[in-house]
Amino acid sequence: MNENAGIFEIPIVKAFVKKRKNRNLIYSFLTNPSQETEVALDKAFRDFYFNARFLSYISKTLHFHAINFDKRVRKQQCLSLNQTVEHAGSVELIELIPDPRSVCAFERAQGEQIESHLDNLHLAQAVSQLSMKQKQILFMYYVKGYNDSEIAKVLGVSQQAVSKMHKKCLLFLKHAMNEVRESG
Repeated sequence: MNENAGIFEIPIVKAFVKKRKNRNLIYSFLTNPSQETEVALDKAFRDFYFNARFLSYISKTLHFHAINFDKRVRKQQCLSLNQTVEHAGSVELIELIPDPRSVCAFERAQGEQIESHLDNLHLAQAVSQLSMKQKQILFMYYVKGYNDSEIAKVLGVSQQAVSKMHKKCLLFLKHAMNEVRESG
C-alpha cells in the first residue's frame, strides 16, 4: 500500500477521491477486495474520468469559439475612413471629417461662404448639399484663387486628395445641374 501512496497525488485521482461516494468505493475495495468491488470502483473511475475529460473538452472548445467570435465581431466593426458613402456624390468618410485647422482658415476668410458668391439658385442649392470640406475647396479654388497645392497646405492634406475631392465636387454639381435642366 505504501508503494501506491503516490497515486493519490495525481490531480485526477485527488479529484476522484474528494467525492465521498468514491472514497467509500475505494475503502470497500481495500477492505474487501472482490471482483464485484473492483468492477464498481473501475466503472466509477471511468465515468469520473470521462466526465472530467468531456468537461475539459467543452471548456476548451467554448474558449476557442469565444476567441474566434470576438475576432469576427471586431473585424466586422472595424471602421475604415476610406469607405465610400453616398453624400453629395460618393465621398470617403475621411473627407467628411472637418479639420479644425482648416475650419479656422476658412472662417478667417471673412466668414464668407461659396453660396453667397453664386447667382444661380439651383447651383447654390446643389453646393449646399456638399460637405464643409468640399465647400472649402471650392471657395478657396474659385473665390480666393488658390491652386491645389495651396489648398492642400491650408487643409493639411495631400495635393492629390484636394484634386480628387475637387473633381468629385464638380462631377456632383454637373450631375445636379443636369437633373435641373432635364426636369425644368
